[in-house]
Amino acid sequence: QFMTGGLDLLRNITPDTAKALGANPNTTITNLPSPSFFYMMLDAAGVSGNKALTDARVRRAIFMAIDRDSIMKYLVPGGEVATKMDGMCFKETIDCKINVKAPDYNPAEAKKLLAEAGYPNGFEFEYSVFTPFMNLGQAVAGDLRKIGIIAKLQPVDLALYRRKQGRS
Repeated sequence: QFMTGGLDLLRNITPDTAKALGANPNTTITNLPSPSFFYMMLDAAGVSGNKALTDARVRRAIFMAIDRDSIMKYLVPGGEVATKMDGMCFKETIDCKINVKAPDYNPAEAKKLLAEAGYPNGFEFEYSVFTPFMNLGQAVAGDLRKIGIIAKLQPVDLALYRRKQGRS
């Protein structure tokens, strides 16, 4: 529709689609920052029954295993203007202070933390992902697999996602 004139504007297209469309001399691609972010919550309280997630070392290892720079670069629409966040708010957000910075990407250290926590061969867990962000969830699951963690992806709609979130 866009290429034949049926649409004048597209929003949140994949980087590959933007690149392909941008090759057309009649198309202009503009990346704009957005106040939205993709986040991952882990069951530290053990509500799901997955004992591994209750260990702070395991949770830190999970976050250290995720290559946020590559995910932003290759999967996030407009990733080249995106901000890698240190916490659950942007630095411009009023009344939101980040107390603990997100750990840097370090899969080797993540594997060491897993072994120290008693999971040298990793473990499995159910990973519920809001369906529109499944491509990002798949990238996260791929990064976790590299350190031995099997994240079983479960696509969920927003209502189910919020209900599950409220139980953790």
